[in-house]
Amino acid sequence: KGDTTSLDCICFEPDNAEVGWISAGNGVPWKTTDGGATWNTVAMPYHSFNSVACAGGGSNVVWLAGWNNQPNHIVKVQDSGTPTWEQLADSTYGNDPSFNGVDCSSGSQALAVGASSHVAFTTNGGTSWGHRSYTAPREYLTAIQFLDLRTGYVCAGNSVYKSTNAGATWTPTASAGATGVLYALSFLDANTGWAVGSSGQIFKT
Repeated sequence: KGDTTSLDCICFEPDNAEVGWISAGNGVPWKTTDGGATWNTVAMPYHSFNSVACAGGGSNVVWLAGWNNQPNHIVKVQDSGTPTWEQLADSTYGNDPSFNGVDCSSGSQALAVGASSHVAFTTNGGTSWGHRSYTAPREYLTAIQFLDLRTGYVCAGNSVYKSTNAGATWTPTASAGATGVLYALSFLDANTGWAVGSSGQIFKT
């Protein structure tokens, strides 16, 4: 697209491969409606997002998670043709660190992870949020993916951790031997997944 914006994450609608979103670390999100052939920015008053997740299931909901120096830690977009958005506020967000990753199982259930082992979750579309700062591993969480309502994985430093109880507790998986930070992961199912990180590292299980 010939833009100098930092692009941090991409997702496509599970129900419609023509519609996709990109989160921009120093700008507003981008959207495609032709399978990625062309992309256009989505005008909104919020910016600087690290991660994006498309809910699917006919909900037309897109979740965005971002920096702590913006009043927009998490934004929920209703993408029914012309996107509309809602900033999801919480009384503790003013002191929270930035969110680096977000994942969702529906338009109403989502989790976001970030610095200081911070995990925030909602089961009612963002009306209220729970916080699991002390159950998450390590100090710096960079990415999260849930396969169903209970089973999920998170990148924490140079390790991948697994939860089988919707993020209430996490246990380390077998070490992949990463020597730097793991930034992203993608699981096809409970047995097959990849994690990628600094210095060009790629790991598969």
